[in-house]
Amino acid sequence: MSACTSPSTAATRAAPARTHGVWFAWLARMVRTVSTRGHLAEMDDRMLRDVGLDPIEARREMMRKPWDV
Repeated sequence: MSACTSPSTAATRAAPARTHGVWFAWLARMVRTVSTRGHLAEMDDRMLRDVGLDPIEARREMMRKPWDV
């Protein structure tokens, strides 16, 4: 048997790496979403109007689940 790795074995090892990359990207997106929605909580009415939201819309956005993007 050859000491080289067969293509199917190399592909099998690469699959978890891709899965981890997808998982990390998803997690980073959730953290960014929570952070961004948290910034809305710190804004006053004037600042919310500047970004095109009213307080009710901002509160609704803040209450959404992180995966609801």
